[in-house]
Amino acid sequence: MSKTMVIGLTPEYIYSDQSNNYAENEKLYSTNHGAAFITQSIMKIFDGDYIDINAEHDFVELRNTYSQCVIATASQLGPSRDLSLLVSFLEKLDIKPFFVSGGVDAGGKYCINYKLHPSIIRLLEMCSVDDTYIGVRGDLSAFYLHKHGFNSCAPIGCPTIYSQGLLDYDYSLEARGNETGVPFHWALAAALMQNNEKYNYIGQDIFDEELLKGNAPDTIVSKIANVFGVSKQDASQNLINSVGSNSTFPVNYSDWYSLIGNQKRVLSGRLHANICALIQGVASVLVPWDMRTYELVDYLCLPHISWDDLKGKNINDVYKDADFQKFNHRIKQCYLNWVSFNEHNGLKIHTEVDTGNLNPQNITEWKIANRLLKNITQYKVEEKYTQFRTTGNSAFKNRILDFLKNRERI
Repeated sequence: MSKTMVIGLTPEYIYSDQSNNYAENEKLYSTNHGAAFITQSIMKIFDGDYIDINAEHDFVELRNTYSQCVIATASQLGPSRDLSLLVSFLEKLDIKPFFVSGGVDAGGKYCINYKLHPSIIRLLEMCSVDDTYIGVRGDLSAFYLHKHGFNSCAPIGCPTIYSQGLLDYDYSLEARGNETGVPFHWALAAALMQNNEKYNYIGQDIFDEELLKGNAPDTIVSKIANVFGVSKQDASQNLINSVGSNSTFPVNYSDWYSLIGNQKRVLSGRLHANICALIQGVASVLVPWDMRTYELVDYLCLPHISWDDLKGKNINDVYKDADFQKFNHRIKQCYLNWVSFNEHNGLKIHTEVDTGNLNPQNITEWKIANRLLKNITQYKVEEKYTQFRTTGNSAFKNRILDFLKNRERI
């Protein structure tokens, strides 16, 4: 018996007319195709079966069928994310759980010193026994957990980037503006309204679903109105005009995945759409907008462009200036880290390729990062929106953070 179960985010998008309570936090419904992508990737990597924690189960039968349980979460690490339902399920299940995906809940008022929700503390305690390591997206998330006493916690990236094994693509950057796919994000859409190019907008979450069906949600409209200093009515009309004739909302996860993969190239404010394109060989440039995206840009060296640099820039120049070579170089080391991390935890991955031709230097990079992050948690942290630095004369900690951000590449 060595079967793996996967629990957490649902592997299919749960859209608004499927369920009246789709937004309930504890149920971990994927109200975003990117969330479903996480679970689908983990199922593929570990050859696992998804088990819905919202359903009734015979726990004796589950224990007789499965020997390990891998948890699929996204940005659930924070003070307000309640995972009590998942924890209760695990306590009844009594099978060793593994935490391989997760990151900080970087809401607008996020602070590195926020307390973790009690249910998350219990979950992480269950996932860090017997020298088992917790895996998170990047240095910020690992640092956050170290601050809360979890000393076996390491940055490993997002499992989605490893779902096709080791990446080795020669990304084609050539396309016309109207051949560029843009996974919808309100701020990116607002920025692109200012030029005359047409893009293929691709919806990803429940708000996009409303918008691309012709009903602009007030949440998005208000933000667009504030950006341009116009009425909500004008903002709504401008938004619908901008995306209406060049937009698609794929209801099914498989359709979303295929649609992303069929683009000539992608410009994305959505992290997981960006990764979804890259693993399918589609050149994709990320426009990072918060700590959740910046920490993965830093860790994976994702091709990216800042909001300020994007303004007024020709779309073809965005791709010419993006550093795909650096990403291709870095992802090899990240993959080695991923393989080593799972080997340490005793998890067999089923997407592994022969890494014999790679230089295994620094294969324990994730362990080094864990030790360094543990050593620097004693210092006070000054919070910034896209990065975290030390206050005062804590030069030692700044050097460590710089080392983590600028790791030696293979």
